[in-house]
Amino acid sequence: MYIPSFAIFWATYRRTLIGLRGRGVVHYCRPLAGWDKTLVAAVATLVGLLTQAFAGVLGLLALIPWLGPLS
Repeated sequence: MYIPSFAIFWATYRRTLIGLRGRGVVHYCRPLAGWDKTLVAAVATLVGLLTQAFAGVLGLLALIPWLGPLS
């Protein structure tokens, strides 16, 4: 049975990519909504911790041949 490589990638890094997307949306909406910088930083950190986005970013960096051994 053939499984596309994107499906494997998505299954592995789904939470990380969703978390990073959520953090990006929060940072993009900050100036539009007039939110305080401290509130945005707290929400972005909470989203990053709950979705394990920080550990996932290190996992994604490990896929790059030159940056992987450095992280």
